Order: sequence, then structure tokens, then C-alpha cells
Amino acid sequence: MGERGFRYSIVTSNGTLLVTFLYMTAMRLLSLNSNISEPSIWGGYLATVVVGYFLLELNNRNALLRVRSRMVSSTFLVLVGTFPVLLDFSTGFVSAGAMLLSLYILFFTYQRRHAQGYVFYSFLFLGIGVVAYPRMLWFAPLFLLTMIVQLRSMTLKAFFAGLLGLALPIAVTWAYLFVTLQPVPTGQFAATITTVSIPDYRLLTEHQLINAAFTLLLALVATIHFWRTKFNDKIRTRILFYIFMIVEGLSAAMLIALPTDYDMAYRLFIVSSSPLIAHHLSFSRGHVADAYFVVVVLCFAFLAFYNLTGYEFGIWPR
Repeated sequence: MGERGFRYSIVTSNGTLLVTFLYMTAMRLLSLNSNISEPSIWGGYLATVVVGYFLLELNNRNALLRVRSRMVSSTFLVLVGTFPVLLDFSTGFVSAGAMLLSLYILFFTYQRRHAQGYVFYSFLFLGIGVVAYPRMLWFAPLFLLTMIVQLRSMTLKAFFAGLLGLALPIAVTWAYLFVTLQPVPTGQFAATITTVSIPDYRLLTEHQLINAAFTLLLALVATIHFWRTKFNDKIRTRILFYIFMIVEGLSAAMLIALPTDYDMAYRLFIVSSSPLIAHHLSFSRGHVADAYFVVVVLCFAFLAFYNLTGYEFGIWPR
């Protein structure tokens, strides 16, 4: 990391995760403008903690950062805490959590000749995400492509295991709807995954646009930094970050092209971009990088205040 200054201390400190957790908790409490006992309020909070924990496990198991650090989970908690509307529970947590677990298991297939078991469970979670958000089906071809190019784990058995895992949650859900005499949304499902309309950003509030633009900018800078410095990481780590970038790229495209899916697409984008943003904040070098780190922290502080005023004046829908 270059000189071991204040940023190195923040990145490697075990207390960083605790501070960001307390920050996220404080933002949850400060953003309450309704009954504190509402399930959506604390359900979303608990779901955020669970996703943050699995990001921690993902980082630890795959050594995404070259130093002992909790920055991946810390970055995620700061991103979600700064935009506290994301702490309200919604099906977006199902899609984001399913995506994370799918990637977590998919990474186990790296250069395995008999990876069909892992592939089945990875695509099973992806299928659960598809049930919550049908357009997550778009990630399936990308996952298969990464198995061929990056992970080198594609076999005929793995391919069919992935298809079976992907189809199982959808089939079970539709079978349940059929048995309980509820309409099976086959036509709506097909229309959702094949139709994209012209984006209408008037559907979004000023707060939503600014938050998305800031996160997209952070992710773009982080991605450029990784491409410039990727040879400092081990080959396996680079491959895993390539996969994060693929998921991040499609999530960003969905966020930009589908303002009607803001809640879903934004959560997917934050989950996939947190490792890259954490990598950039941890390993960029020099005085300019230190200044950038401070500016990013100040921007988060400003956006936190800005978003809390959105709650105070009822800008955020409930």
C-alpha cells in the first residue's frame, strides 16, 4: 500500500468493520419516520447484516484483498447505510442475497474438473433470485461464460447441473401456484425478460438519481484502478475480480436502462461493486489517493445528511 499512513491503519484495523456497522445502525435509527415495530424496518436491517457477513466470508475465503482487512464488508455497510431507503426490507434483498450466495459457491468451481455439485447449488441460488426478480435470468449466460473463460470449470455435466439448478426454484414456484389455483405468470415472466422500454427517469426522485450517480462514479473509478494495477494481485484473485466486473457491468446497465427496477438493480449493483470499491480504497497509492479517500468519506457524510433530509420531508416513499 505504499507508505503506512492513516489509510493503511483504517484499511487493516479490525475496528473499521465495527465503526461502519455502528454507522449503518445509526442511519437506520435516524431514518425512522414511522412505527419502529414495522417488520420492513428491522427485516431490512437484519438482511443487510447477513449480506455483509457473507461478503466478509467471501473476502476471507478468497483473499480478495492482499492485506488482512474488513474493507469489503465495511464498504457495503457504508453504501447501504448512506442510502437508508435500502435498509427497508423488499424482495430486492432476496435477489441481492441470492446473487452473492451464487457467486460465493461459483468461485469454488475454479479449475475443478468435477464441479457439477457446486454449479448446481450456485445456479440454484441464481434461480431463487430469478423467482424474486425475473431479469436476473440475464446473468445465467454470463455465469456460464465465466465458467468457460475465467473459472475453466465447464463440462457437459456442469452445464446440465447449472440448468437444473436454475430451473428448479422456478418450477417449484410455478407448481405451487398451479396446485393452489393461482395464476401461473408464464406470459408475464417471458415478457419481463424479453422486453426493455425506453428509460423514463422521471420515475426516480432527485435523491435516487444522485445516489446512483455517485455509486456509479465510485465503481467506475475503482474498475479503472483495478485494470491499471491488476498485476499486483495473484492470478486467481484477478479472475474473481473479472467476474465481479462482469456482474457489476450488467447490474450497472440494468440500473441505467431500467429505472422502473431501481430497487432491484441498485442492490445488485452495490453487492457486486463493493469488492472493487474496497480494493481501490485499500490499494491506491500516493498523496492524491489519500486526498481522494478523504473526499470520498466527506461525500458519504454529505449524502448521509442529504438522504436523511429526504426522510424528514417525506421524499422517500414508504
